[in-house]
Order: sequence, then structure tokens, then C-alpha cells
Amino acid sequence: ANLPYLPPSLPESRQADYEMAMQLHEEHMQQGKRSLDPVSLMLGGGATQVGASAASPFGCWVVDVDARLTDEAAALFPLQFVAQVKVDPTSGFLTLTSEAPGEDDGSKGSKVELSEEEKFQRSQRWALVSAVALAPQLEKMSYQTLFQAAKMRGVSFDLFHNVGCVFTFLDVVHKLFSLLAVERNPESCAKKMSAAIAAIAEGPPPKGPNGAKTAANKVVAAPRDAPAPLGREDEVTDTLSIADVQMALRVCLKRWVEK
Repeated sequence: ANLPYLPPSLPESRQADYEMAMQLHEEHMQQGKRSLDPVSLMLGGGATQVGASAASPFGCWVVDVDARLTDEAAALFPLQFVAQVKVDPTSGFLTLTSEAPGEDDGSKGSKVELSEEEKFQRSQRWALVSAVALAPQLEKMSYQTLFQAAKMRGVSFDLFHNVGCVFTFLDVVHKLFSLLAVERNPESCAKKMSAAIAAIAEGPPPKGPNGAKTAANKVVAAPRDAPAPLGREDEVTDTLSIADVQMALRVCLKRWVEK
């Protein structure tokens, strides 16, 4: 006699996951949805349902998980929070959320009717994140003076149009920083970040007794991407420098210009 197929017994922890997956799968089927998510692929379908048994080619055991975030992954949350963007599931591009002000749909405060493609282009954003780099200029600055100098030199973020540049990491004691630039296209991101890094490289603005710049304390700056000369007491380090970041941005901009 043909006996009905019985799935092998599962450990208690995996049995709970299997039952939850079955519940989600049944809800999808009742709604007439046939998804290709990992849960559906693992459960299979039809009369030959094998569940999460060893016969399923999509079942797996997780034996080790490394939950340490990379610098790039850690920048995703501040990017989505500050710029009010989300990942479009169909294209993978960053687009403004429905709560974002300004130009998200192109119809607010305007009688001009835009096509779906034009709305998508207006809501699309690009992001560029720099790795943590060493900037010796930060040693002579406090957080207050740095933010004041950055604001004076145009390093800011426009919360209405959702474009600009912000610090994602800053440690003036150890002279470390990283930046996040958000713009409407990749080239503008690189230009925005290049201008912000140049402002940091200039250091604190020299001022006279009355707050005005004087010729006596004027400092002749080295080229923006020239590394600082090492003295006898300077420490040689493998840390990425501000000059390295500037050089990388110049190479990227040069490639875009040549195209």
C-alpha cells in the first residue's frame, strides 16, 4: 500500500520557523500572490510539498553570523534618515519617500503635469560616502569652530530639496572624519564632496584682533591634494588621508568629464 508522504521531524527551533513560513505562505496563496521570495522557494508548492526538509534545495542551516557592520552599511541608516530616501524595489535606485518635502512628485504647488518618468527623475537621488580619513587640520579645531567654518564655506544639507553634504563620522581629537554627499546625479555628488573636503583642508579661517583676516597671519596653503610633509615627530600611519580622498575624487571627476 502507498503510504502518504510524511516530512521528517524537525528540531524545535526550526519547526517554529517552518510553521511561521507555512502561515505566511498560506496568506500569500489566499491573496492570490505567487512570490519568489526565499520563504516561498523553500516551501515549494503543489502536491509534492516537501517543506523545510532535507529534500528542499533551498533549505539551509545558519551556523555562523557576523553581525559587524562595515562602514558602508553603517552609513545606510543616516542616509535614509537625513535624505528621506528609500530604495526603489523595481530599479534599485534611491528615491524620495512620500513624506519628503519639495520635488518628490512634481505636482505640489505647480499646475504642470509631469509624466511618470519625469516624476521618477525628480525624486531620484544619488549618494557618495567617503571612508574614514585622517585630516591633520582638525587638530587645531574644535567641533564648534569646525561646524562654523563648514557652514561659512557652504558645507551644509538642504532639508527641503534633500541634497547636500553631512558628516557621518567626526573625531577632532584623533583627526578623523567621513562625509556623505547626496545629489541628483553621481557627478554632482563627487563635486559636492570635493568642495566639502577642500573646506576641511583649509583648516580654521585666520582672523585678526577684530575678526578680520590680516596679511600678517595669512597662511599660504599647499595644493589641495598635496600630502603634508612628515617631520621627525610625525607618526607614519596606514590610515587613509584627506589627500588620498581628494585624489580619488579628482580621478572620478576626470573620468566623468572625459566621457
